[in-house]
Amino acid sequence: MSKGAVVVTGASTGIGRAAALMLDHEGFDVFAGVRKAEHAESLAAEGSERLQTVTLDVTDGATIAPRPKRVREATGGKLAGLVNNAGITIQGPSRRCRSTTTATSSR
Repeated sequence: MSKGAVVVTGASTGIGRAAALMLDHEGFDVFAGVRKAEHAESLAAEGSERLQTVTLDVTDGATIAPRPKRVREATGGKLAGLVNNAGITIQGPSRRCRSTTTATSSR
């Protein structure tokens, strides 16, 4: 019997993948968001029948839009949790922010 359903984004590698597999092992139904077919295949091969891969790229709204409906239909609209692990890195120097307030000294 399932302990509930969990959505894990960024499950292709690293922490997201480990979280998806651990939750699956612990008895949760897992919807694991991955960007590439080869990651979906290898994750599905490691998981049980409770782990379903979902093609999902958080930078592409077209891949996001249909996913809530699929999860809602499969879970009856009830989630035990969300591991929101997906993200992007923007590299480069950070700008030095200048404060809009200035301290005044009284003499």
